[in-house]
Amino acid sequence: SHRGSGRNLLGAEPDEELMKNLSNETQVTKDTPPTFLFHTYEDTAVPPDNAIVFFQACKKAGVPAELHIFSDGPHGVGWANGHPTVGQWQERLYGWMKSSGLLTLTKRTMVKGTVMLDGKPMPWGSIAFVPEDPNAPTAWTPVRRGKFEVPAHRGASFGKNRIELYDMGDVKPGPTTEDVKQIDGGKLSAVVTKEQTEFQFEATRK
Repeated sequence: SHRGSGRNLLGAEPDEELMKNLSNETQVTKDTPPTFLFHTYEDTAVPPDNAIVFFQACKKAGVPAELHIFSDGPHGVGWANGHPTVGQWQERLYGWMKSSGLLTLTKRTMVKGTVMLDGKPMPWGSIAFVPEDPNAPTAWTPVRRGKFEVPAHRGASFGKNRIELYDMGDVKPGPTTEDVKQIDGGKLSAVVTKEQTEFQFEATRK
């Protein structure tokens, strides 16, 4: 912990129960809100272990959480404007809020289905449901042997979605970046409703 803050808040010889009560990681419950954390490896005033322990407490309690530890940066970086790496934390936060569905009222649902490529099940690749609402979360999942399924908590947003397919070639060890190709240029689409959550897409490599 940060010793100076501890003394200022609790005095030189604080009560152990009071210390435990004010230790954030001991207060995490299933009702703790989704949490975004970032820290720096170089922080010597408040070690990144604090963020790690809190993240672990969130995971144990089933609280959605995301943690970033940047290698550079002292304690108190603030916005870190202009810093080539730590300054990315704002963008990471926005991405996390978007993917968590915190920036829109649009609901999401489980989606599943098949992807046929050149008339056969796609061996290995990925699919993304990209909603029209720019603040709504994108649903993404791997495609294996033509099958895909996205659970509700990471599911597709209701309404029209652009479908992005990526082919990773045959099922074999070590696909290279040259194997990965976007299929059909994102021209496919799907309308997700309460009644329509299962889809079949047909695409070609050409």
